[in-house]
Amino acid sequence: MRSCGSATVSSTEPGSRGRALILALMVAVGLAGGVGPTESHAGQPPSTPVTIGYASIGGAMAGVWVAKEAGLFAQEHLRADLVFMSGTLAMQALVSREVGFTLADGSMGVRAALAGADVALLATAVNSMIFSVVARPGVRRLDDLRGKRVAVSRLGAAADYNLRYVLKLHGIRPDRDVAILQFGSIPNNLAALEQGGVEAAVTSYPTTARAKRAGFVEVADFAALNVPFQHTGLWSSRGQMRASPELVRAVLRAYVGGVRRFKAERELGMAALGKYTRLTDRVILEQTYDYYAPRFPDPPYPSLEGLKLVLEDLTASDPRAATARPAQFVELAPLQQVLREVPPR
Repeated sequence: MRSCGSATVSSTEPGSRGRALILALMVAVGLAGGVGPTESHAGQPPSTPVTIGYASIGGAMAGVWVAKEAGLFAQEHLRADLVFMSGTLAMQALVSREVGFTLADGSMGVRAALAGADVALLATAVNSMIFSVVARPGVRRLDDLRGKRVAVSRLGAAADYNLRYVLKLHGIRPDRDVAILQFGSIPNNLAALEQGGVEAAVTSYPTTARAKRAGFVEVADFAALNVPFQHTGLWSSRGQMRASPELVRAVLRAYVGGVRRFKAERELGMAALGKYTRLTDRVILEQTYDYYAPRFPDPPYPSLEGLKLVLEDLTASDPRAATARPAQFVELAPLQQVLREVPPR
């Protein structure tokens, strides 16, 4: 393991640098997950740098945002750097060890693991579908999307996966009856809709609230389906668990604390949401907080039923999914140990 001295990289503001520049700097100063501690300053214990990717600018990331803003990583002697990497890029960065942890949806992690990557789900953020389809006036139901274009963040990411699942439930064939186009992020989906590049877009809060305020129609709320789905979760690697078990537990302690603080402290939660989504509209922040706070489970155990759904849907495109078991993608021991130290309230 390498020491990186006292150098830091600040990327807590989403989109503040291009991903390539961020990762180049991470390599230069040794900020990828699993590096050694820095020297102490003013008698303080040494801090360990750790980089955590997150796949969306949406409320499902609030647990790690609050952990950062409330100083919970610092309490664990971690110097946490949060890096926004849209959609599938977040999982790719974990697979290539450019980050030590990432917040990404279950379908990304399952596909990576089926392909042989060393990734494992440690904890959940949200265990349900949280997207909506918003559309231009005149599109009032999913069937009206036939022959039209729908924006998603990235092909293969959660927005794309959930859209395809819901379309098929309604007898609509993705890519044949509906064109699905990627625009890089959920906010970009709304921008494409506003600019006329598509007739509908997949969004999540706070972008859904912004779309409604702008006069677009909510055609479908996926959460209303009440389908168990392993949405966002905290992923790492089994290699890191073996090499740095205390680092993994420290990240989990901070993350669990962040989830609990988000659920319990409305103003702190909204402040974190505002910083990372760059929203200042209090009404939209309140709507976003109220949507997400009850959807974070405590304790944050992953959903095996939700992973089963992911596997069933992947079977058509990846035969390896047919014989896989949900439990093989999850490592619960570190979370269970953390919860013995800080049990649910």
